[in-house]
Amino acid sequence: MNLPTILPAPAKWLSLNQGTHEKRQIISSLVSPASSLRRMATRASRKSPTPNPARRDAAQTRRQELSDAHAADLERLELRKQTSEEFKALSGAAREAGVQSKMFGVFHDAGYKGLYGGLSNEALKTRKRIPTNNS
Repeated sequence: MNLPTILPAPAKWLSLNQGTHEKRQIISSLVSPASSLRRMATRASRKSPTPNPARRDAAQTRRQELSDAHAADLERLELRKQTSEEFKALSGAAREAGVQSKMFGVFHDAGYKGLYGGLSNEALKTRKRIPTNNS
């Protein structure tokens, strides 16, 4: 049994203006369920597919890299803050122990030598290629 896709519907009259008696005849049609499903399937197939998977993966990778870099920056700043507070605490303890202010440089230099196998502050900066204030 072959049913037509579009079934004719009775004509309708539409009022154009409320105050006037002007009317226009509109011819409409009823769409069969099979035709409706066919139209939906056609529209779905015409939709653009999801973006290129490689591009989507690259974008996600970049977002992850930025997130990781941000997390690393936050961790680095937190460690720097902690180091600064510990350095201040060490200086305070040295002052309370009797280290005079003119000897603080020698005190901290001795600390660097103890941490880095006898290298002074200047030697350590040279080794790590950190520019000095004079350059």
